[in-house]
Parts: sequence; structure tokens; C-alpha cells
Amino acid sequence: MKTPRTLTVAFLFVIFLSSRLQAATWHVNDDSPPPGDGTSWGTAFAKLQDALAAASAGDMILVAEGIYYPDEGGTAVDNDRNASFQLIDDVQIFGGFPDGGGTRNLATHRTILSGDIDQDDVDAPVGSNSYSVVTGSGTGTTAVLDGFTIARGLADGPSGDAFDGPTRAGGGVYNLSGSPTFKNCTFVNNSAGFGGGLFGKNSSSPVLINCLIAGNEAGFFGGGINNRDSSSPVLVNCTITANSAGSSGGGGGITNFSFCNPSLTNCIVWNNIESGDGTSPQASINDSGSSTTSSAFSLIENINPGGTNLDGTNSANGPEFLFPGDPSAAPTQEGDFRLEVGSPALNVGSDAANMEAKDLFGNPRIADGQIDLGAYEGAFAPIFFDTLHVDHQVLNPGNGSDWSQAFATLNDALNGAVSGQTILVAKGSYFPDEGGGASDGDRNASFRLIRGVIIQGGYPNGGGPRNLAANETILSGDIDQNDAGAPAGNNSYTVVNGSNTGPAAVLDGFTITAGLANANEGEFDDPVNAGGAIHINDGSPTILNCILRGNFALTGGAGMVIENSDPRFINCVVSGNKTPNFGGGFHNRSGSAPRFLNTTFSGNSAGSNGGAVNNFGARPVFTNCIVWNNEANGTTTTEGASINTGGSFDATYQFSLIENFPAEGTNFDGTNPANDPLLFVPVDPSTAPSNGGDLRLTSGSFALDIGDTTANPQTLDVAGNPRVDNLVIDLGAFEGATMAVDSDDDGLSDSFELANTDPSSETSLTPESNEDKDPFTAIEEFAFGLDPGVSNAISDAFSTAIIEVGLEDYLSITWNVNQAAIPFVDIVAEGSEDLGLINAWDEDETVPIMAPAGMGGARSDTPISSQLEDFLRLRVEKRVTQAN
Repeated sequence: MKTPRTLTVAFLFVIFLSSRLQAATWHVNDDSPPPGDGTSWGTAFAKLQDALAAASAGDMILVAEGIYYPDEGGTAVDNDRNASFQLIDDVQIFGGFPDGGGTRNLATHRTILSGDIDQDDVDAPVGSNSYSVVTGSGTGTTAVLDGFTIARGLADGPSGDAFDGPTRAGGGVYNLSGSPTFKNCTFVNNSAGFGGGLFGKNSSSPVLINCLIAGNEAGFFGGGINNRDSSSPVLVNCTITANSAGSSGGGGGITNFSFCNPSLTNCIVWNNIESGDGTSPQASINDSGSSTTSSAFSLIENINPGGTNLDGTNSANGPEFLFPGDPSAAPTQEGDFRLEVGSPALNVGSDAANMEAKDLFGNPRIADGQIDLGAYEGAFAPIFFDTLHVDHQVLNPGNGSDWSQAFATLNDALNGAVSGQTILVAKGSYFPDEGGGASDGDRNASFRLIRGVIIQGGYPNGGGPRNLAANETILSGDIDQNDAGAPAGNNSYTVVNGSNTGPAAVLDGFTITAGLANANEGEFDDPVNAGGAIHINDGSPTILNCILRGNFALTGGAGMVIENSDPRFINCVVSGNKTPNFGGGFHNRSGSAPRFLNTTFSGNSAGSNGGAVNNFGARPVFTNCIVWNNEANGTTTTEGASINTGGSFDATYQFSLIENFPAEGTNFDGTNPANDPLLFVPVDPSTAPSNGGDLRLTSGSFALDIGDTTANPQTLDVAGNPRVDNLVIDLGAFEGATMAVDSDDDGLSDSFELANTDPSSETSLTPESNEDKDPFTAIEEFAFGLDPGVSNAISDAFSTAIIEVGLEDYLSITWNVNQAAIPFVDIVAEGSEDLGLINAWDEDETVPIMAPAGMGGARSDTPISSQLEDFLRLRVEKRVTQAN
């Protein structure tokens, strides 16, 4: 019995041993439901770290399209900035597969390893990102990463950390004595003190084939790659472009120090900068400390190595990328670095140097008889339409070339737009989580403005003449589309992002609403907390004819947060926005110098300072602006309810009317109630965030015809009407006087009734009503400019006095006049010398007198000395003839 027992155990051991010697294939899909064991696409791991933890030498890992974070899965700790994807010897990792498995396609199934572990980045890496996304330390060339985008690493560790350690070096990849192989990989939008894209030291000599290293930034040395201490990578058919190094001689593309001897074959190094300069050899490659870069069949800007290389000092040899990136904007992900037709880099490489069958895009590596330089093969003619079209009602969405082929979502147009294009958008609502690769329901989704791209709303569905008033075009943060009024639920934090742009990035003719920046996490001014409608950091876009209303932000700037930026706002309305902190409308910070021209701020609310605008360390300029009826700390009567300014700079005001601010220079007296701009339907700031109101000027408005006409170059106002209506430009976003309306012909304008009824109604307030139980009826309060919801004293409406005319004394009366009520009511002064008469009161017994602006005045027609008694009264009556 003993022998069979022994044989059975030995047999089982052999079976077990042979199963461990067989290589395994692991599968990863970020959409895979748990729990998955990774053995098939149907049971795939959801996290790449789980596959790395399971893999051993000889294994292969297949990864489906999606975004993978190094702090998720395996033994990683959530939000640990030290988390990184550690490569493994003799383990190959392939990206580019579709969800659920299928044919690999690198172009259509982007597989991204992202350092944005707190998932709050909009463009450049910010916040608590992973220091290094990928680590290749301690590996050899059998550790392979193939078909991935490595992005948003942020090695910005404390200055006390080692400058060449993983917290300050290698935002994309960090190698310490490691030499892995990277094929068909893109290193983009990473930042570090040293080696924005990749960093290697202590004999780290990775192999890079068909790789793109673009849009990375190093604060000091090696925007793209930093090699130190005998590290000599081998690069074949790589494109290194649009990278930036902060130090002079810092090696914008590559820097090498201390016996580093990298080799480049079939490579392009072009359009990189060091210390802001792209004209020096060091902008491309910096060799120091006994280091030498060797190259063959390559093109290196500002360098002419001779031999088989192209002359990089000859500007005619520029590679002609489809859409070059801007290294001064790094870290960034912008650009298309495929080669245009006619590029000098076509068909001039060494076929023998590259054994790969396909290029970075998955196309055949040799397209026209001889291999090209760089990561991409083939010549591409840019598909460029000067104008793109967007219409959410289009039946068959196309390429945007005309209205019949319009994109259905704005993001689809933005996703491919480049400098010089204009995007026309038809009326309707557009949501930032739709189209262009955005994720449905993603609260971080935002419409990103693009350098040099003009975006115009106000077109009819199907195309036709632009009309801003008739074709309201809305950018809405209500991505779950369930708002009943104020923004609520899982709305987008920030609807529009204008960061990293210039003045040629234009947004024109949109209503931006329902942003809800209420995450209460990260930094004070992060887009998840501040800037419900628009967030701008290091950007200077131009915002024209836009209405920002009904947005909320937790920490400040419900309408907009502006930081380190100089945007321009022309003919805009900022209304009904709310924050419990600073800047109900706008919050300007950190040296920003925004310019506001003919902009109306009204009905905004801040729990702290700056009901309309809060400035801290900013120097805004207001010209032809109206700032009226905003609140801060629950009141509308302080300067801070309008604009609050703190820090070392101050605001500049020109030809503007700012409530509670005295007249100064060319500005108008905002402390005088008679200068009320008489907005057609005012917005009650206590109801913010709200979408109501109509901020056009009504007849008799003080703000008509008093602006600086030369300051505004626009020909139309925010409603599409001529910008100058009566020789001199008006203040605010709207031009011209709008005649108020009284639908029920009761002497109370619709705007007055709407503002003073709950629920709002144009007809439910009666002239005789007196809900506040004071001495005045509703029509009298309308006439005198009083609030029917507040109990007023007689002295709030009028006052009496004895005045001297000639050598005689007369009884006089002066009263407030609500300019908005003039078309609807008359205030009649009457006198009497005997109240006992049947018809005691007579208008003919009074004489008009001069009164202060915005007031009326009269006196008795006979001196006091000529009668025993003298009486004056005011009678308010509805006008018989209305100018409706």
C-alpha cells in the first residue's frame, strides 16, 4: 500500500510544477465587474495593479482601452502619491485592446496610465498627482511596456527630497538602475523638477521604439528626458517635441549629465525650449559631464551632426507636423505630430534600425518604400475646415464641415479643433459630459477653450443668420439633467475651462449655467470648488456676449474664478450666481488683471465679501459697467456688496456705475438712489442661484448714453442689437431703452409685479394692496421707489419744508421719483387753504420747484403769511394713456 501512495504524491507534484512553468496571459479591463481573476476578458481584472501583482516572469498582460491609476488595485493605497506602476522583468504589457477583448488598435483604443490619482486635472497635472506614473527601476530590456499613454505625473516633491529621487524626478517614468523597453508609447503632459517625461540614473539604459515624448515640462533639466550617471538609452523612431526645461542650457528635449551616451536613430527632436528659448542647441539636447549623444538618420533642431542626419540648423528641414504643440504651454497634451505631405522627414530613415511592423498609430511601419523619421509613418494631409458646425438636432452627425454634416455635441468639435478655426453652434443646450471622449456623468467634465479657436453661439437649428436673442445657446452643467431650478445633484463642477489660453481663444454668444462647484476637497481654488460657470488659471481668453447665471461655487467665484490670468469680458451679463464665501459673481486672484467692458453684474450673492466681484491680489479694470443690486453678508447696502478688493493691488473704474461707490474720476455716483439703472426685471440676490430676470435698461435709466463709446469695438450688444443706439454708448451689456410693460393695465409694471410677488406673476399684485401695513399702497410705493415688502415711513417717500421765494415764505414738498414708474403713474402735487370745502384740493394751488436729481418738487402758490392755513399733498394715479 505504501508504493501507490508515494507514486500518487509525486505525480501530483509534477502536474503542479508544470502548471507554474507555463506562461500566463492576464487580462485587464477598467469596465470589468468585480471580482475578476484576470484569466480571460470575461473575468478580467479591473485594475492594472492587480495584474502586476499576479504576474511572474514569462507572463503577458493585455490591457483594454481606458484610464488606469497607480493607486488602485494590488497593494496600492488610495491617493498615495508614491504609487507607481512597477515594471517586471520578462513580463510584457500590451495596451490598445477594445473593451471585452478583440483586435488591438492603438489609434482607436487609447490605453492611458494616468498620474491624476485625485482625478481633478483639467489640463496640466495639478494637485496630489502621483509623483511618477511608471517605475522601471531594477529591470532589464525584457520588461516591456507597449501601447500606452503615460500622462499627468507630477514629481513636485519637497525641496528637501533628493533632486534625483522619485518625488522630484521622472514625472512619467522613473528609472534607477533600470533599462526596460518601451514600444509605441506616448509620454505626454507630465511635470517634474528633473526629467518631465522620463528620468534615468545609475546605468539606466531603456530602449524606446516608436515613442512620442511631447508636452512635458521640467522645472530645471530635461523637459523630455533626463539621463544621469552613465545612463545611455537607445531611441529608435522617436519624436521628442514641445517639451520645456526651465533652466538655461537645461535640455528642453534631452539632457545628459555624467558619462551618459544615448543613441538616436530615425528620431526627430524639434520645437523644444530651455529657459523659454528654442533657438539654442541645448533647447534640443544638452550634453555635459563627459556625455555625448550619438545620432544617425535623425533630425535635431539647432544641431547639424552630419553623416546620415538631416541638418537641424536649416529651418527648411522642419518636420512639418500636422499641428505642432506649444512648448511654452507645457505641461500640455495638445498637438498632432504626424507628418504632413512634403515633410523632409519622410522616407529618409534606416529600415534596418526598426524591426517593428507598425508605428505608434498602428499603421504599417514602412509606408512608401523607406521608413520615415519619428514615431509616425506616412504623410498626412490635414483635414482642415475653416469653420466647424455644431447642432444638437442634426439628424446624421458628420465631420462638422457644414450644417448638414454638423457635430451633434460641442465636445466633438472641440476634440479636433485647432488654432485658426471657428466653431458655430446652433441654439439648444449642450452638456460637457457628452461627446469628444468625455465620460457620461463625469462631474469633472468641462468645455475646454482652445488657443486660437473662436466658438460662436446664436445660430438657428439647421443653420441661418445669427440671432443671439432668438437662438439662445446654452452650455449647461446639468449633466444629470434633473435641475428644477437652482443647480443640484451631480452637476458638472465647472462648465467651461479657459486655462492655458490666450486672447485668440474666444467664447461668444452663450448662456453658461448650472455649474455646481461643491466638492469641498482639494485646494480652495480648484475647479471642483470654485468657478461654477468658468474657471481660468494661467489663461487669457476673450469672453463676448455671454450670460453667466444660476451657478454655485462653494469656496468662491460662482460665476468665475480667475487666477494668474488676464481675460477680457465684453458685453456680458453676470447674474443670479451664489457662493457662501467670496465673490458671488467673480473671484479674481493672484495677480490677475481681467478687463470688464460693458458688463452688467446684478443679483449675485456672496456669504462673505464681494457680492458681485471679489478681488484678492488682482488688478481688474471696469469700463462702461453696471454693478447693481448684489449682496454680501446679507446686505446690498455696502461697497462690499458690489465689489470687494484686498491684497496689494487695486481695481480701476472708468465710466462705470457701481452701487454704494461714490462718484470718482469718470465714474458715476452709485450712492445716489436716483442713479438706479432701472433694470427691466431685476434679480433678487437673496434668491440666487437663479435664472430669472431681464437686465435690459428701461426708459429713463440713468445708464443710458453716458459711457465711453471709444472703449468698445463691438458693433452689437449681448442681445445682437446695435451697440451704440443714440450716438453715445450705454452702460452695461444691453444697448437702448426698453419700454416697460403693464400687462393688466393697473399702473404697476410687469417687472415691479414680478419682483414683488411669490410666486412671481405679472398680474397678481393690486394697486391698492398694502401687505407691509405701512402708510403706502402698492402703486404709491411703485411711484416713490419703495419696497412693498418693507414697512416704510412717510419720510422715506417725501419731505416738507418752508422755503423762501423772493421776500416771502412758502410751504414746499419734495418727493422721490421712481424713474421706472414714470410711464405708468403720475405723482400730482395739490394744495388747499381750507380742508372744509367739498373740493378742497386743487392742483392749481401749487407751483413746481427745482428739486434734486431723481426727485420732484412743488410749493404752495400763495405765501404762508397770506392765509391762516396752508396744506399740500401728493396724489398717485395711474396714467390714462400708457406707453406699453
